[in-house]
Parts: sequence; structure tokens; C-alpha cells
Amino acid sequence: MKFTKKQITVGVVVSLLIAGGAVGIVANHNAQVAHAKQVEEQKQAEEKAKAAYKKLQEAAQTAVTQAETFKSEADIKSANTAISKLKKENQSPFAERIQKVTANWKAVHETEKLVTTAEKARNDKNVAAAQKSIDQLSTPMVKAQKLALQKRLDVVKKSISDEKAKARAAAESKAKAEQEAQKQAEAAKKAEATNNAVQATSDTPTPNNEASTPAYTEEPAVNAPSNDNNNSYTPPTNNGGGNSGNTGGGTTPSQPKPPTGGNTGGGGGSTTPPPATTYTGWVRNKEGQIVWQQGGFPTSDAAYAAAANWLNTNATSGGWSCGSN
Repeated sequence: MKFTKKQITVGVVVSLLIAGGAVGIVANHNAQVAHAKQVEEQKQAEEKAKAAYKKLQEAAQTAVTQAETFKSEADIKSANTAISKLKKENQSPFAERIQKVTANWKAVHETEKLVTTAEKARNDKNVAAAQKSIDQLSTPMVKAQKLALQKRLDVVKKSISDEKAKARAAAESKAKAEQEAQKQAEAAKKAEATNNAVQATSDTPTPNNEASTPAYTEEPAVNAPSNDNNNSYTPPTNNGGGNSGNTGGGTTPSQPKPPTGGNTGGGGGSTTPPPATTYTGWVRNKEGQIVWQQGGFPTSDAAYAAAANWLNTNATSGGWSCGSN
């Protein structure tokens, strides 16, 4: 059977359509397989990425926790590096924790500077500033550093306290020595004044001593000749040449009486009685020097009482004595 040209053409077209459909089916299948494979590979990649990111988060957590132990300031840098690998939305919690660590290290460094200054200056003002800064280190994170800084400052405090105590003892010793020297100087001055007074008393009789006692001098004998014509004694004259009675011529004139003394003629008159006995009180220092004496006392007890009273009032040390004579 012969096919016409038209039939042949139609047959070719139909054959081509059939072949093309088969090819399309195969191609579609292959595409589906490839897609499924791609999806699987993408899923696996995502899971791997998630696992890797989780490891980054864990690493950041570990680094931040290590920095919070406050053992080394270098841990802050490691933590910041780990945090920077995270997504922005995941960085904030870790960054806030690291900021606290950084602030605490800054506070420790500032406090350490103040402690170092106190160690060099060694005065109360710098010690007070350092102590205030140490007290402000209140977070548990800085406990070890706070204790170490406090120990250093305590050494400075003790040193300053010891120096003050030494200076105070030296000042007290100096003041005591000055007081003792002043006391000795005053005692020496007082003793010198007393000695001068005693010397003056010895050189110049006092009213209560020799000067107050009338000097006793021997009075001229009664009827002693005198150059005063008013009191001169004239012996009797015999004008008749006889010595008996009224005979033998001449008259014997009456004889004048001898002088009887008086206040005329330089020394005539009654004899001054001897002075009454008086007693003198005295005080000697521990060297045996007489530092006080006074006479004119009516009794030995009165002189001794006056000497004892002066001794009790003016003695500057032991070993002094008093008496009377």
C-alpha cells in the first residue's frame, strides 16, 4: 500500500511527537531527581552550618565565662574575638557581660594606682583615697584583687602608724628632757639666789641678828679722872700747916665730892647691862653649805622651828638639814 506524501508527513510528525514526549518524560524525571538531590544537599549544608554556628556560640560562651573568672585581662580580647564571629542579634548578651568585666578591670587598675601612690607618699591623705577606692570594689568578681590591694595598703598603714608612734615617743622624751632641764635650771637659779641672800646676810647683820643686839663695851670706871673741868677732882689744900682739926692755924676747906658720873664728860654714868642670850637658826643643803640663817630668837626651839619651816618651804631635793645654836 502506498502512502501519500501527506500521510508520510503526518506520520513523521506523529513519530517525532511520540519521541519528544518520551524524551520530555525522561528529562523531567532527571530534573526531579536532581532537585531532590539539591534539596538534600542544601539541607545537609544548613544542618552543618547550624552545627558550626552552635559551636561558635559555645565558644563565645566559654570565652566570656573565662573572662568573668577575672584571672587575666587577656581573656577579654579572646572573648571579644569569639563574640565578633556571632550574628549581631546574638552578640548583645555576651557583649554586656564583657563590658562588666572590662569595667571591673578598669576599677582595679585605678585602685592599684592609688595604692601605689600611697606606698610612695606615705601620708594619711593618700591612704584614705586608696582605702575609699578599695571599698568600692564590691563585686565578687574582683574579690581576689581587692584582698591583695588591701594587704598592700595595710602595710603602708602600719608603717605610718609606727612612724607616728616613734615620733610621738621622741617628742615626749624631748619634752620630758626639756622640762627636767628647766626644773634643774630653776633649782640652780633658786639655789644661787638663796646663796646670794645668805652671803648678803653673812656680810651685813640683819635686824634680827647682830645688828639688833646692842654692842657691849666696857664703861669707864666710876670716879676715873676726866679731862672735863666740870667733873674734875681737886685734892684738899692745907692752908695752916696742920693736919689735925681746926688747930695749928688755918682753915681746912671742905673737900668736893668725887664725880658721880652722869652723861657729861664723855663716858660717865651708869654701866650698860650685858645683852640677853639669843639663838640663831640655820639650814644647810646636801653639799653642807649654809643656805639660810637668822638670829635673834629668844629660845633654841624658836630658832629651830623657823629653820625647819624655811627648809620645808624651799628645799629642792633630799639631804638638806636644819638646826639652831
